[in-house]
Amino acid sequence: MNGDIFAADFKTTPYWWEAAAPSRHGETGLPEQSDVVIVGSGYSGLSAALELARSGTQVSVLDAEDIGWGASTRNGGMLSGEPKFAAAEELRKRYGEIQTERILEDGRSTLDNLKEVVEREGIECFVQQNGRFVGAHCPSAYKDLERKARELEKEGIEGFELIPRERLHEVTESEYYYGGLLQDDGGCLHPGLYHAGLVAACQRQGVQFFSQTRVTGIAKDPGGYVVTTSRGTIRPTIHKTEVRSAAVS
Repeated sequence: MNGDIFAADFKTTPYWWEAAAPSRHGETGLPEQSDVVIVGSGYSGLSAALELARSGTQVSVLDAEDIGWGASTRNGGMLSGEPKFAAAEELRKRYGEIQTERILEDGRSTLDNLKEVVEREGIECFVQQNGRFVGAHCPSAYKDLERKARELEKEGIEGFELIPRERLHEVTESEYYYGGLLQDDGGCLHPGLYHAGLVAACQRQGVQFFSQTRVTGIAKDPGGYVVTTSRGTIRPTIHKTEVRSAAVS
């Protein structure tokens, strides 16, 4: 590709990194054992590591690249209290009524959980709960949002409003959309600073980080499990645990 099409100050790295660049950790070598080994240093892995460490668990986080190199520090930082997956009716067909309610309840609680963690850990990442507008790019997409609105009403969920095309100017200056769904509980944050804040919070709880450590295999053996990496092996001593994590998209 001809480089002349780019501005003189063009960068290939995310501008989020200007405030919080990926970092390198754990160059002294892997420990032989750790209570829990987490593969990947994204939001989910760090959230799990933080809650485990707060309960007294020894945690090691491994990443094939520098800590914070992946998608978590590259996303748009949009927040929502509504789970991003199949419609409730589809979930009920697949998992049944009770399990579906648990999935939806857990998904809808993630925004409150995120705000709680940010406040508790003092993470300065410019969290704003200023709403979220989902625009419909075509008439059929608007009908899908209508169905979504009816589903939310049926579930007893409040804080949303269906915006028809003739009222689009109330929420955006764009004339592109065929209407959309406005939700009060949406918002945004700085993805890089949020990630860096989670790393710092984990470190305060004693979590060990090992960057440039690619996991090449996870196998079961008579003693439990062994995690093979590009820098040697490490054995987790706790085999099953359940943690709750917050997510950003």
